[in-house]
Amino acid sequence: MFRDKIMEFPIYRGMLCIIDTDERDKISEKYKIDLEDELFAFTLEHYVDTEIKDCYCIFVILNTANPSKVTTGIIAHEAFHAANFLLNRRGHKFSYDNDEAHAYLVEWIAEEVQKFLDTK
Repeated sequence: MFRDKIMEFPIYRGMLCIIDTDERDKISEKYKIDLEDELFAFTLEHYVDTEIKDCYCIFVILNTANPSKVTTGIIAHEAFHAANFLLNRRGHKFSYDNDEAHAYLVEWIAEEVQKFLDTK
């Protein structure tokens, strides 16, 4: 099983790629990413060739076929990592007094991942 969706981040530039798969080699084949970890849930940043040449992309990779269930908590956890990657790359310094942009971005990523998983 391999499903993916790529979309642009609002405001910050770059792409979000959500993948649901239990086939590690398909990720490598399509996106030139070599994965060593067991496929369950993780997030990484990578440059890929898309319609927009050499595009910065953050990947949220899930495996809903894994016996461990992908929960709302797992989605939030990976969305937090994805937001950290993007905001750090854009020079945004996370702090207690300046966390609203981070919170909105985590919310947007988590909702996009959930919508993607709901459209099986």
